[in-house]
Parts: sequence; structure tokens; C-alpha cells
Amino acid sequence: MYNVLYSLTFGLPSADADVVASIQPDGSYPTIFVYDKGDRLVDGSIAPNKRIGFFLGQNAVPSCDWALDYADLTDAARTLLFNTIEYCLPAAAPPTLAIARSGANVVITYAGGVLQSAAAVTGAPWQDEAGIASGAVIQPAGAGKFYRVRQ
Repeated sequence: MYNVLYSLTFGLPSADADVVASIQPDGSYPTIFVYDKGDRLVDGSIAPNKRIGFFLGQNAVPSCDWALDYADLTDAARTLLFNTIEYCLPAAAPPTLAIARSGANVVITYAGGVLQSAAAVTGAPWQDEAGIASGAVIQPAGAGKFYRVRQ
């Protein structure tokens, strides 16, 4: 976990927590644990949303007077930290795209990204359509056009 002399700390979660990582193989001394929404926390209260206990560590040498720095983490520890943060974040809604006829016109409604168009379904290339707002009414002209929404 560390590029320097450092030791892991641990938490004491309730029985509702899911232990993800621990100092011992049997799950004792948990260093990372997760509570889902509705789980009972160690103080008896209910988790209103997902919560994660992530214990990076403490100085292994009692005479040290410095704190753990990001540069002290190994690449594997950094990956673990970033994956934990990503797990905490709410999932992004997938982009949406709807195209409907309105008389002789077309209405394009989209959300969750950038509208792009191309002359062929394979792209070649896809180009951002900065001038078309969601809900725009377009008068078809010329050859066919394909649309997608890029996150």
C-alpha cells in the first residue's frame, strides 16, 4: 500500500457492513467496509445513503511527525482509492436521444451529453452539433443524417 514505512488502521463497523478489505484474511480488522442505504450503522442509526469506511493508515514509527501523503501511496493503493471514490459517486444516467416527426419537420430531443451527427451510421466522422438545442425543430434538407449523443 505504501512506498514508505506506514501501517494500516482499521474500523469497527456494525454487522450490517460489508467488509471489502481487512488486515487479516478472516475479515477481522476491516480497513474498507461499505454500508448500503438503510443499513444500521455502528451507533444504531440508519444510513441515509451509501457510506464507505476507508482507513488508509497511521505512522508505523511512533517518533514520526509527518502525515501520509498521496505520493507515499503505491500505484495499487491509488487505484484502490480511486475505485472506492468512483463506487461512492452516483451512477450517471445514460444519454438519451429521441427523434420524432412534426409535420414535414423533425424534432430532436436529447440529454446526458453532446449531440453529434454524421452522414453515415458508422460516423466517418461524428461531428458535434453545437447549434442544435434539445427540443429543436429541424427542416430536413439534402441527404440523410444520423445522430447520436456522446457522454
